[in-house]
Amino acid sequence: MNPNRSIPPSVLTLTGVIGFLLGFALQLLIVNSGYPLLLPAWLSLAMVAAIAAVILILGLRVRAAIASKERTVNPFAALRLLAAARCAQLAGIGFAAAHLATALLLLLRPVGVGITQWSVVLAAILVYTALAVIGIIVERFCKLPPVDNDELPPLDEEPATA
Repeated sequence: MNPNRSIPPSVLTLTGVIGFLLGFALQLLIVNSGYPLLLPAWLSLAMVAAIAAVILILGLRVRAAIASKERTVNPFAALRLLAAARCAQLAGIGFAAAHLATALLLLLRPVGVGITQWSVVLAAILVYTALAVIGIIVERFCKLPPVDNDELPPLDEEPATA
């Protein structure tokens, strides 16, 4: 994982397309088997929103530490947060696309659908889209500025021992 490069838009688009197709196929298989649509629980959506909030708060802390010259940034913590932000992007886009497929199936159903089903599906699309956007924003926050070569010791010098 190169911390200086973002996830390419083509990978994010492919993740969305795969999520949409898998979500559509899974929901269609479930409905054709005689079961109701698979809808997320409100509590799971609240947990995803809490995870997105934690990623955003940690990203703001890293951004403040990078902007401040007095505070140092732990590069390992920044790299871990970068990995979490990238996972949030991929998961958010994939699950939002899968729930878009569910919304399409709700539109195509010949039987009327209640407001409860629509509200859960629309909330899921909103929460997972927010997760993806927060992942993209935090990924930008975690890019560490380049280190000046003047501050690094020469390679041929032995490190000082105490």
